[in-house]
Amino acid sequence: MGMPEEANQLFQEARKLYVAKMQTLISSVADIIGTELGRAKARIAKGRAELKTEVDKLPADLKKFGQDAATDFAGKFDDLEATVNEKSEQLVQDLAQKYTAALNKVDEEIKKLQEANKGLVDKAKDAIVGVIKTINELKNLLLNILAKAASAIMKIIKDPIGFLGNLVKAVGAGLHLFITNIADHLKTGLVSWLLGTAVKAGLELPQRFDLKGIIQLIGALLGLTWANIRTRITRKGIPEQALTTIETSVPVAKKLATEGPAGAVNEITEEAGDLKATILEKLTTYLIPTVLIAGITWIISLLNPASAFIRAVKGIIDIVTFIVNQGAQIVDFVNAVLDAVIAITNGGAAGVPKMVETALATSIPLLIGFLASLLGISGLANKVKSVFHAVSKPVNRAIDKIINLITKKGKALWNKLKRKQKDEKNGETPRSRNVKKEARRLLAAPTSSPLPSEGHLDREIKKVLDALRPQGLKSLRKKKGGSADSFTVVARASAPQEVAEATVTGGAENREDKKYEEEIKKYLHKHGKEWSESAVYEWWWEKQLENPKAGETRIWPSRDDVLSGTNAAGVTYLRDDRSAYGHPDLVKYFKDAPGTRSADTKTFRNYVFTSEQRHPVRDAFLKIIGTDAAVKVSEKGKAGVDASNATAEVKAGLTDQIGKIEFHPALSHYGKFHPFLKDSVEPDLVEAVKKAGGIIRFLEKMLLGEDGNRSPDDSSERAVQGITWQKFSELWNSGGANSSWVKDRFRDAMPGRHEWIPSNLIRDVLEHAISLHDAAKAAEGLRWLRLHHELRSRTNFVIWKRPEGPASPPGGHVGTFYENDEDKSTFTNGTDDFHKRLREIFRESMHEGALACLDKILEEIEGEDGADGLIWSGRTLGIPSDVLEGAVGARYWIAPSQYASWSVQKLAQEQRKNYEAILKDFEQVRRKIEKIT
Repeated sequence: MGMPEEANQLFQEARKLYVAKMQTLISSVADIIGTELGRAKARIAKGRAELKTEVDKLPADLKKFGQDAATDFAGKFDDLEATVNEKSEQLVQDLAQKYTAALNKVDEEIKKLQEANKGLVDKAKDAIVGVIKTINELKNLLLNILAKAASAIMKIIKDPIGFLGNLVKAVGAGLHLFITNIADHLKTGLVSWLLGTAVKAGLELPQRFDLKGIIQLIGALLGLTWANIRTRITRKGIPEQALTTIETSVPVAKKLATEGPAGAVNEITEEAGDLKATILEKLTTYLIPTVLIAGITWIISLLNPASAFIRAVKGIIDIVTFIVNQGAQIVDFVNAVLDAVIAITNGGAAGVPKMVETALATSIPLLIGFLASLLGISGLANKVKSVFHAVSKPVNRAIDKIINLITKKGKALWNKLKRKQKDEKNGETPRSRNVKKEARRLLAAPTSSPLPSEGHLDREIKKVLDALRPQGLKSLRKKKGGSADSFTVVARASAPQEVAEATVTGGAENREDKKYEEEIKKYLHKHGKEWSESAVYEWWWEKQLENPKAGETRIWPSRDDVLSGTNAAGVTYLRDDRSAYGHPDLVKYFKDAPGTRSADTKTFRNYVFTSEQRHPVRDAFLKIIGTDAAVKVSEKGKAGVDASNATAEVKAGLTDQIGKIEFHPALSHYGKFHPFLKDSVEPDLVEAVKKAGGIIRFLEKMLLGEDGNRSPDDSSERAVQGITWQKFSELWNSGGANSSWVKDRFRDAMPGRHEWIPSNLIRDVLEHAISLHDAAKAAEGLRWLRLHHELRSRTNFVIWKRPEGPASPPGGHVGTFYENDEDKSTFTNGTDDFHKRLREIFRESMHEGALACLDKILEEIEGEDGADGLIWSGRTLGIPSDVLEGAVGARYWIAPSQYASWSVQKLAQEQRKNYEAILKDFEQVRRKIEKIT
């Protein structure tokens, strides 16, 4: 008996209600997806706009580089937008599939309920007919496929329910095993499936699916051939004549001409990365969840023993029918499945799961198509084509870059060809062109600033002509320019060519100028002599020549002995060379205030020799006297070393160094002798620190004695490994290498950290600690030493000035900020004042105690009334919003070789953490110092 119509109507009404609810839910999900994807696209559009804005802000000389970089980024934005679109399509497809699957499940449940409510006679009848029909179909299929399965058929017929139970269990386990290892299996079969599907997509297959083959395939998809590329190059202004030459002379063009786009494999890889890996990853990401796992899961649901017998058998028949239809292509798979069937009928089901997994793994190409068909997924060929379209974009960008490169080289080649044709027409040769180029170079310096007179210009022209006449320069003449005091210099070697432009400030016959020149000549050399013998000699002596020793004696015994008379040639230059006393700037100095200025004054002397804007005459004079002084420094130095009591080895080393000394006027305000002597560290000091166990232990032993038990009453001289306290003080006070070495070792005890009691106070802290120890306050003395060593914070945390705009950048410790284009520390403004205050706090706290010093530094770090003290706390109150959103203007050091280019807002966020870390450093050190009793 069948079901009443009212019952069937009830099922249909329930189905309609479910569909309505699902459609509402799907609409809501689709809205969310649409909104989020819309936001993603909007962010991409904003990124494009921000990039354009930044490029537009660049100065004219950098804009071309910015535009090139923006072009590269535009391609990245295109790829990102394509990925968003692709995800949009995939989400829609996944949503539709899940909706269909859910609806099918509802229909199955309805069918199950209808089955359960059928009359018992109908149910029994259907079951018997279904079983017999299914078993006969299975028997016929197996008999028609392989004779080797014949032995198993009768066993199946005898116990179909038992056989199917074992088959369902074993095959289900094999399917689960396949899903577990699906990623590994897909690697081996994906390429075969891809190539087969690519044919269906209308793509031209390469001989090999390697990088070159992929580029060849993409080239065919885009219509990229050398003929096409060649046309694009000619459109950029490269004529055919030049392009023919390019094809044989430019390597990448030569490869493109012979191999097509595949010839540019290196250039394309640099832009697009590993194309093969990208393609396979995109397909794998799509296939595993959408086709393979979904399809296998659907099959497993058919094999669920809890399902109706008919449904389970029907699922098995679907699978076996698929095997029959595709048997010619997957003989190995068919045999594997039949082996599994035979094994089950013979009671050997244990090894079947592995057999099923192996069979599926070797049949990946066909399996993908089968499961897609089973799930109703169509358009796999179009999916493959879309993947190739996606990866073709960076390939096209790479080709664009290559075209630009070839165009650039082509234009240079074309210009060369045109120049050659022009040279042949004008009788120009490489020799004549080069000699005129050299004339231009030689005249560049003397004509870069106004010359005193036309006669000066004539002398410069004659000098260059005399030098280059042997090289083919036929003439060099001046002609009037656009104004009365301007000239153009024309060189002739074949065709005439302008090689220089010059300006003169007046004729040699100008009486007024001659009057000023005569006055300047009378006094300039006197000012130069006085300045050099007072300021310059004194600086050279104190900064470089006074201290170096060989053994126990000075290398240069006195200033006058080494420097006296070295300014003679310079004084002669100032007195006799018109380029000095007749320099246009000096003449102008008097012409600007006629009758009110005199050359015999300190004001004029300072104008020439001591003003911040270093005068060219002063620089020329300094170079002359410094060069002569370097010769005498070397001679006298070698003599001083030779006369010393130093060892032969030391003498040889010093003599070699002194022989290399030269004068470099640009290294300081008064110039420097460089390379100068390498100041050496006292070997006994190095050995003593090493034996003591490092600089920290050395300092503590100097305080407490070698054994750590020195008594305050002990009057013997303090010493550590032979270095007495007096010797240490002398080495420190001598400056140079010894004190620098001690400070470096002290810093190395905690690298990358700032000492809150500066390292140049090492001797002062130790002296203070010793005085406390001798006054029976040993614990307090040790507290000072330990405080000096322990009280440190990470260097890049030490920012004392917050950024408040381009005109007011941050200020921080050396090594905190670095320039954007080189590894050079920047934004160190305020360094001297910061360390000066720390030294003052130490001296103010000396008689109050080590902990008082710690508290005083902490008090000044924290500031008052909500204002920052010594260190910026990260507060941003009062900083304009546009400044907060803007860039700091330099890279912030995070770790070795690791920098960050942050906004001011981001720097402030990090500095708040840094500030808290500094406060914690002080808390930890306080606890340590308090324990010293």
